[in-house]
Amino acid sequence: MMDSENEITRKPSRILITIMIITLIGVIISHFFKHSTQMQAIQSIALPQKTIAAKQNVQTKIISVASGDTLASILQNANLPNTIANQLSQLSVALPYLRQLQLNHTMTLQITPENTLQQLTYDIDDTKTLQITASNDHYVASVLKKPLTETVQFKSSVIHHSLDQAAISAGLTKKMLTQLNTMFARSPIAHQLHPGAHLYVLYHEYFVNDKKDHPGNIIAAEIVNGQQHYQLVRFTAPNHQSGYYTPTGHTVSEKPTFLSAPLHYTRVTSKFSYHRMDPVLHRVHPHLGVDYAAPSGTPIRAIGNGVVLFSKRFGGYGNAIMIRYNNTYKTLYGHLEKFAQNVHPFQHVKKGQIVGYVGETGWATGPHLHYEILKNNKPVNPLTIQFPHTQSIPEKYRHLFYNETDHRLAQLNLYINATKTQK
Repeated sequence: MMDSENEITRKPSRILITIMIITLIGVIISHFFKHSTQMQAIQSIALPQKTIAAKQNVQTKIISVASGDTLASILQNANLPNTIANQLSQLSVALPYLRQLQLNHTMTLQITPENTLQQLTYDIDDTKTLQITASNDHYVASVLKKPLTETVQFKSSVIHHSLDQAAISAGLTKKMLTQLNTMFARSPIAHQLHPGAHLYVLYHEYFVNDKKDHPGNIIAAEIVNGQQHYQLVRFTAPNHQSGYYTPTGHTVSEKPTFLSAPLHYTRVTSKFSYHRMDPVLHRVHPHLGVDYAAPSGTPIRAIGNGVVLFSKRFGGYGNAIMIRYNNTYKTLYGHLEKFAQNVHPFQHVKKGQIVGYVGETGWATGPHLHYEILKNNKPVNPLTIQFPHTQSIPEKYRHLFYNETDHRLAQLNLYINATKTQK
């Protein structure tokens, strides 16, 4: 009986051991299958590696547009087929920007190992980028706005020799240096600077994705010359008129209202006169304008923002254009070879816009531009006229100007005081 009892006692132990072994085997099998499933999941994520490798093989070329560059020449230099330039030129969104590339602007090409264009990007300006991307068997173009963040930055410098030297020492850009010279050119303080005078500048700087993209305009500046303080602030009115002003609203023109001449000319062949011997009629006759000699086809530009009154054949003037700029000034352009495309009566033109080309139509002895200025409908000498500069701030915008000026000068003073505290 004792033996039977011992046998019965051992049997549960064997059963327990068997159960433990089976459980252990189950755990191992379960772990194996679980591990196998995880491996399969990782491999399924890694499947697109061929695509990633293809992207890594794409060649990127960064081009700075040089004088004479065209889309076709850039793509040809990149050894891309001529057909690509033709395809891109058919994109209406891209055509205005690709037709006339801007000097020193950046174009980036992404080229596949099969020598096809995968993507083209072109910096239109500080705020916009043209992007053309290959999609199946065609290209898609879009204009992207850069996600710009505007910040206010501050620079200061001691003036030892000149304003230019101080601006360069402060690390200002060429554009800001030009703005400074324009701002203070008509100020007496600019011609009375003493060594040790201080220059303080507040300006905008723009960032894209937390990276510096480009500096903007000077928004406030001050020169401290002994006991003299001279401050200027930039203000842009709701009508988009921009300029630099004293805190009291006195205007300081950033640019003249009108161009000094409507073209690049070689010489003046005939001046304004009431008693000139006419080279065609061979008699004394008033010449109420200026003749600028220039090669045929030289572009002629509107000297300001205005409206075309007429563009037609006009007697002895040949092909002629008259433009009205405001209630005071008009200009007449004569002897044109041809008019610029789409120049017609009542068309609005902008300062610097090409309106025609030098020729010798009408009573002319050679290619030149006959140019007249009328002030209140009376002819004036184009070589001696003093055009007004940017007008003062209109009364209806004065409250906006004073609010913005107070804010800008408060910012400037905070930076100046912080600079003095650090010394």
